[in-house]
Amino acid sequence: MSGITSIRLRNFRRYEDETVVLQGGLNFLEGENNAGKTSVLYACEYALFGRVGALAPSALMHPKTRTVGVELCFVGRDGQHYRLQRIHVKPPKSKTTVHGHFTLKSRAPDQEAETYIVSSDFDDLETDLAAALQDALGFTRRAWQLAVHHRQGKIADILEGSTQLDMVLGVTSAVFVEEEFRAMALEREKAARDLPALEAKLEQLAEEREGRVSRKAVLGAELEAAQKRAAEVAERLQSLDARRQSVEQLAELVSAQWEAQSETDEATADLRRAEEARDALGEKSALDATVDDSARRETALEGARTTAQQAQRELHDEAKTLAAARGDLEGRLRRRQELEGGGQCDHCGQEVTAEHLAAQIPPLEAELTALNAQIGEVDNRADAAQATLDAAEEAWSAARLAASEARGVAERHGAAQETVDAASGQVQTTRAALEAAKSAVIAAVPDIDPDAIATHLQTERESVTADGARLDADAEHAAELVERISTEVGEVDDAIARCDRDSAEAHTSAEKLKSDAAVAKRLRVLGKGFKSVQRDLREGASAQMGERAFAIHKHLSGDDRELKALDIDPKKYAVLVTPKDVGSKVPAALYQGGGHRLLLGLAVKLALAEQIGPFPFVLLDEPTYGLDGARKLALLERISELEVAGQLILITHADLGDAKGHRQRVVRDGNHSRIVGGAP
Repeated sequence: MSGITSIRLRNFRRYEDETVVLQGGLNFLEGENNAGKTSVLYACEYALFGRVGALAPSALMHPKTRTVGVELCFVGRDGQHYRLQRIHVKPPKSKTTVHGHFTLKSRAPDQEAETYIVSSDFDDLETDLAAALQDALGFTRRAWQLAVHHRQGKIADILEGSTQLDMVLGVTSAVFVEEEFRAMALEREKAARDLPALEAKLEQLAEEREGRVSRKAVLGAELEAAQKRAAEVAERLQSLDARRQSVEQLAELVSAQWEAQSETDEATADLRRAEEARDALGEKSALDATVDDSARRETALEGARTTAQQAQRELHDEAKTLAAARGDLEGRLRRRQELEGGGQCDHCGQEVTAEHLAAQIPPLEAELTALNAQIGEVDNRADAAQATLDAAEEAWSAARLAASEARGVAERHGAAQETVDAASGQVQTTRAALEAAKSAVIAAVPDIDPDAIATHLQTERESVTADGARLDADAEHAAELVERISTEVGEVDDAIARCDRDSAEAHTSAEKLKSDAAVAKRLRVLGKGFKSVQRDLREGASAQMGERAFAIHKHLSGDDRELKALDIDPKKYAVLVTPKDVGSKVPAALYQGGGHRLLLGLAVKLALAEQIGPFPFVLLDEPTYGLDGARKLALLERISELEVAGQLILITHADLGDAKGHRQRVVRDGNHSRIVGGAP
């Protein structure tokens, strides 16, 4: 089954939140006038196209709400199940502005998971949604208006014809092609007018190229001569380079001679200064004798110093021994004097009497006096020994200093002699180098007096410099000439290449214009041919649609015998009928009564839907409007027998009687509309 399975309306006109469930085949939306049946069909149009006729989304909102939305579920031509959701929201405090959102998803019949196709949340556009819906349903908005949604009271309008049928029947494409061919032919004919100017330009470019080629030949000869002259100057410069190299070699030899002479003079002066410094120190033999005498005196005085040091140490030891004895004697005497009245000895712990002490103190005092005298004598001898030692130290230091000075003078004399020897060797080396440099200079210019070599060198240098400046100027002039001619040759080559490019482009353009002229003639012929195509398309579509409309009309009217034929005018698609009692074609919109016009219009509409379809569904809004009760039921029954689409959704306020089809009843509850369901 293909067609709509459900329509959910949220805040849509008088609907708060209602869902219409539909089935394949014929579906009835029944209810009283102004119950809200047509709003269901408007909801389909809103979901598919975002608006209903000239009504803005804000005009579709339920009173006192700021949102409107519709969810449309349907099965497409490919058998896929689709869910289309569209909503418009009015922002807070806004009176006119609304923001729209849409989403289209699909799923396979045997699956539950849905896949996004397009969504405004993914930055998809309305054009993307329209293309996806056209693929799924097979119709555009224009086809919706002409053949899918048949509005109440507008069905019979088709009898008067409509030029919009050209668009849905494919005739417009032929018109467009014919106009395109004519425009393309005109464009090519206009372009072909430039052909004479292009041909004249080709002749001008050919003349210019010939002149450039002649000029290039002249420049080639001039360039060859300039290059030959530059080569001659280059050869002369090479010869001059050989002379310059010879002069430079001689200059290097002369410079080496001067450097060798300078080094010889410097070495001789160094030798003279070294000899003077050596002679200033004295004769070597006298210096050696002084060193020997100083060494002997130093040795002798060092022995006397050693003897004095030994005597001084011996007296020092003797003085220390006497001082220790005196300290012991003074201690014994002091202890006895402290026990003068008797008492216990601190040293041995025995009792000592006064008589005993009186007998011991005088001898100790006498012994101490004698010991002091001995110590005084030793101190005097020690002072004398110290004086002797000081004199020996002083004499030895003086002798050692004199010996050191004598040795230093002798060593400096030896170093000075070494310097003299080295300077003498350097003098010999530099003199040999000088002689070799002189020989090299003489060998280089054997015909020149050695005293005149410097003058000869200066003369040669000046000559080479002058010749070099002259040849450099000649070389620069020759190079400039070659460069100038080469540059002009390059410019001529560029000009020739430009002429070739311009000629090729002009030739290509001329050939294209010739081709355009021929194509323009063919396009004119093709354009005329599509005039016939348009006529054939209109006539074929009109004849086919008229034949099918006549058959549908006979079915809907119960095989009415009043009409002999039904034709559609191929120019404006107006419907013409041939009544049996008249026997000629008359406009159906003028001849027939209201009920008959409705049947004819419905037949033409359904024939159109068949011809440009098939469509998954067709919507009929009050197709029985204006018919009496018996005719309404008969028409509804006969409509259910048609197979113009997989699903017919029909709105009616008439009593359906026993008409077959799925029913949904729309009722009005105050300011709201509701779906209360129905029975098949």
